[in-house]
Amino acid sequence: MRRTVKQYTEPLNEETLEIFKKTEEVCRAFRNYLYSRYSGVNSILKLKKYRRDIRKNELRGSQAVRDSHLTSNLWAAVLDDAIGGIKSRWSNTKNRIRTRIKQNPNLNEDERHYLYGVLKNDEAYHGILCHYQHVKLPKKIEGLNVDHHKLNNLLCRYTRKYLGGIPYSNHAISIQLDANLYRYKRVDGDLYFCFSTLMKGKRVMVRVRDNQVHSGTLRVKLDDTTNCLVIMSSGEVHPYREESLDDGVVIGVDKGYNTLISTSTGIGYGPDFGEWLTQRDDEIMLKNRKRGKLWSRYHQLRKRGHHHKATILKEHNLGSVKQFIPHGRLKTIPNSLTESEVISVNLSKPGTFSTNLLRSTRILKASTSFQPSVRTLIII
Repeated sequence: MRRTVKQYTEPLNEETLEIFKKTEEVCRAFRNYLYSRYSGVNSILKLKKYRRDIRKNELRGSQAVRDSHLTSNLWAAVLDDAIGGIKSRWSNTKNRIRTRIKQNPNLNEDERHYLYGVLKNDEAYHGILCHYQHVKLPKKIEGLNVDHHKLNNLLCRYTRKYLGGIPYSNHAISIQLDANLYRYKRVDGDLYFCFSTLMKGKRVMVRVRDNQVHSGTLRVKLDDTTNCLVIMSSGEVHPYREESLDDGVVIGVDKGYNTLISTSTGIGYGPDFGEWLTQRDDEIMLKNRKRGKLWSRYHQLRKRGHHHKATILKEHNLGSVKQFIPHGRLKTIPNSLTESEVISVNLSKPGTFSTNLLRSTRILKASTSFQPSVRTLIII
């Protein structure tokens, strides 16, 4: 399992901060240009081999690249970032279309098979969306006895419905750096992060707070509150770790949903935990939905210049006092599910052993006793 690992730098000085913001803004503008140019239907066939069809044949040495004032490695990294977003957009659209095809009761098995085959083949899908007269279909669906005109129109309607508008970024959020755009350097025992900007042949050097050295593609963004850079990378995480005791006994640790705590003997503690968790999630979703409408109204009033009305709305309807009142009552529920229970684990060595079971912000203390010649695995 992989997750995002963050690394923080020291606050930037004014000169470095200005250079990074300018680089971030130029990358945002060039990314929006790539979105507007290659997010359409005509670019579907170019996405698979975009390094050849787009990067080499169209963008290298073009006027758009020269006007962006980005170095060759930097605009290539922006291209990889933009094309990755476009590919994800088309992939999500196809998944939504497949779900809709499966739920459509007016389609028979042959018609579904035809639509699934078209979605799997980019050339056929591109030809149908462009309304070509002759579309080369895959051999598996070429001989199906279906109404091609009706199904092609249905596929076009689904695509228009789920594809959405062209992506556009109004604010500079982050920049993506390939492995050749940065390096780590140690000076007088301190670790520095050096990365490329708009300045050709010169890299900006910023001291980091820890001694982690990341590799591969990184994403760097600016924390506006502290003026520090946040370096994000993808790291491998092992969700399960075996800890061997002196006698070689292994204890496994896991989280429960329907049942809060379960043992290897089949005994469960807190069987109503899943029901409580679902109820809590529904309450949070309903409350955030109502508050979202009020926040939208608040921003509209500020944009129109009604600052007094916006202030009244925020003070009387968007406070945090009532929002956290139910938290104290709800936090007692998972505690009550386990406080009355005592978990006993029999191990192969006489003695006494205590462990802490962590669930959210509550530490549940489980007492265990040892009995000879018996081994039991507890799953939390």
